[in-house]
Amino acid sequence: MVEVDEHRELARQIAVLRREADEMEAVAAEIYATAPRLYGGGSFEMVAAVDEADGYRREAAQWRAQAAQAEKHLIEMREGA
Repeated sequence: MVEVDEHRELARQIAVLRREADEMEAVAAEIYATAPRLYGGGSFEMVAAVDEADGYRREAAQWRAQAAQAEKHLIEMREGA
């Protein structure tokens, strides 16, 4: 029973990581879509907004990598059970 609970908790954590990554990607997409209208091309504010969006995308990639690592661990746990 403890193993099942551990598997469920890890699966829940994987889902949270993926959801967080999806949210960060959505924020980045929103910034990419709205920045040109708000700031115009080439302005300092536009460059800063794109840098911010790039940061969100990098962070989302890190969350996805953590989720993939956790999923790999979950598979190993299940195969070992």
